[in-house]
Amino acid sequence: MMFQGNVSGALNFLSRKSSGAPLKLDVIIQSKEGEEVSVRDALTALHPVGKPIEDDALLHNCLPNALPSDPIIFEAINGSLVKIIALHCRGSAGPSGVDAHAWHRMCSSFKEASANVCDAIAAVARRFVALLPRQFCEWF
Repeated sequence: MMFQGNVSGALNFLSRKSSGAPLKLDVIIQSKEGEEVSVRDALTALHPVGKPIEDDALLHNCLPNALPSDPIIFEAINGSLVKIIALHCRGSAGPSGVDAHAWHRMCSSFKEASANVCDAIAAVARRFVALLPRQFCEWF
């Protein structure tokens, strides 16, 4: 991590303290109030009580195969745009498990292979947008 310029990540890695394994649900611990409770009861107390869903949070009359309202907008998503955005990213890994430094490297270090990766990512992004219902595309 130090060779990649990720000083804070290296320090966090070195100073991470691990206790080994997660607690079992039957173990008795002391709560913030000083009471002795099981781990299960302490975790249950952290979760709010469930409520019924509000009607305005649902999408009604949504066709699953509806096309976006204006598909031309999304044709601008191409390999060069993906490369520009990847080179401006900073930070740690997201859902892909790949951090910004790895994206920089994949999108710029391997000539034609990098261009192919960027083009493939752009094609997937356009495909995802084409699958969105009309209501979502109105936000763009």
